[in-house]
Amino acid sequence: MRTAQTGDGHSRQIGRGDAVDPTNTKRGDYSVRTVSALVVSALAVSLLGAGKPHDAITGKVVAIADGDTLTVLDDAKVQHWIWLAGIDAPERKQAFGTKAREALAAKVFGKAVRVELIDTDRNKRKVGRLYLGDRFINLELVQDGFAWRYPPGDKAGEFIAAQRDAREHRRGLWADADPEAPWEFRRWRRGASGRPLAPLPK
Repeated sequence: MRTAQTGDGHSRQIGRGDAVDPTNTKRGDYSVRTVSALVVSALAVSLLGAGKPHDAITGKVVAIADGDTLTVLDDAKVQHWIWLAGIDAPERKQAFGTKAREALAAKVFGKAVRVELIDTDRNKRKVGRLYLGDRFINLELVQDGFAWRYPPGDKAGEFIAAQRDAREHRRGLWADADPEAPWEFRRWRRGASGRPLAPLPK
């Protein structure tokens, strides 16, 4: 025999064969329902917290400025100046600058692409992740040795492994014994011109 709480607040003895009313929510059953409701609420909050997907641009690549900057013409005939997020390609007047530009052009010039927008930089360029079908072009450029991982734009370390692999296999700019990072090149040029030096990326 054991004691069970009834719906009217009284107790009664029940045997092993007696049925327990599943609608009784006065005691233990109430806690189960409360936990279930909390779990459902937490799941809903989690889904909402996942955030909305990034805004995206789809269109045709109509210009390549350098190894990490291009122009996309969308279906409304609006041009978008895009800087590829998380990477930094050699400058035009830097070693491998021309090859980096040619590498990007070979991949996407004249082709339909998708850009997931992340931010807008101080030069009014849209910052984004570039896709050609399922190919992630930002990552490919680092893998091929035509762009560096840019630490301020890759705080999660997404491109660390790709850069390490390119360096170990001496692909692209890593064929040089001591390649100069683009931000160091820009800093040197700025200093040589007498302008204030920009801080090095961390």
